[in-house]
Amino acid sequence: MTLRLDSTLRRRLGSSGLASTLRRRLGSSGLDFSSVAKQDTDVREGIALVRAAGGVPVFAHGMATKRGRVVGDDAIRAMADAGLLGLEVDHPDHTEEEREHLRALAGELGLIVTGSSDYHGTNKTTPIGACTTDPEQLEALLAAGTGSAPFRD
Repeated sequence: MTLRLDSTLRRRLGSSGLASTLRRRLGSSGLDFSSVAKQDTDVREGIALVRAAGGVPVFAHGMATKRGRVVGDDAIRAMADAGLLGLEVDHPDHTEEEREHLRALAGELGLIVTGSSDYHGTNKTTPIGACTTDPEQLEALLAAGTGSAPFRD
């Protein structure tokens, strides 16, 4: 099995020096960041795994049409039936109309509404905090988790 590393992780490994350290220890053929083989997890199984671990599964940027293909309402309903607990509504790639639609869908399905800047580092143009989660929704998100207590300062 080949280890798959997404672009963010590859960048961080490279900048931290960890990738070169691993290559030295494992040999030149020990890590292959270009060859990507993975097995997808069924979304229902993923939701069940997150819930079993005490986490709160939230579906992210479902209507980010700037990225191309989006997930339809029926798929989001099916995920909610499978145990999805939240829906990301406030996202930089969602238009106001998309946000209104997703907010209504989340309300219909009883899902927690989240927001995110989708910040993955300085290679992105969207700053941290561009989109946030409403404090009441954050409390609902934290209350829904059954795993470890979240860090709070």
